[in-house]
Amino acid sequence: MNLNPDFPVVEGLFRLTREWELELPGRFNRRMEEGSMVLWRPGLTFWIAVWGREAGKTPEETLAWLLEYASPDRIDEKVDRAGDLVRLTYRLQEQDPERNPAEYTSISGYVIAPSGFVQITAYADDVAATSAGEQVIASVRRYAGGAR
Repeated sequence: MNLNPDFPVVEGLFRLTREWELELPGRFNRRMEEGSMVLWRPGLTFWIAVWGREAGKTPEETLAWLLEYASPDRIDEKVDRAGDLVRLTYRLQEQDPERNPAEYTSISGYVIAPSGFVQITAYADDVAATSAGEQVIASVRRYAGGAR
């Protein structure tokens, strides 16, 4: 797999911030763009943003707000709750004639804690990349030594 030698390479357990981490299945390039972290390799790209808690909003209120503004074309929507985390995921079938392949899957994930949330979207070119994208999104968690 050819990575871009002009960008840092990350792999395995990766700290996003002081509070958040995720697990990468292999090597990815890393860059910051438009205020988001971008992790990518051929066939699979993640855009990641970490947001603080809006004053007075609970994780359930944040979930309701995210669902209100989520694409009406979303499919395979799932909401899971574990401890004080709420996890929302869904897929979109997308098309972009400027892209190769022009048809692809995006998977949106939100991991919501009382202190804020991680927004992560995977853009996958094929079934194997879609599966890897789902695994990475499912791995997003609070860092054991992070702020609470």
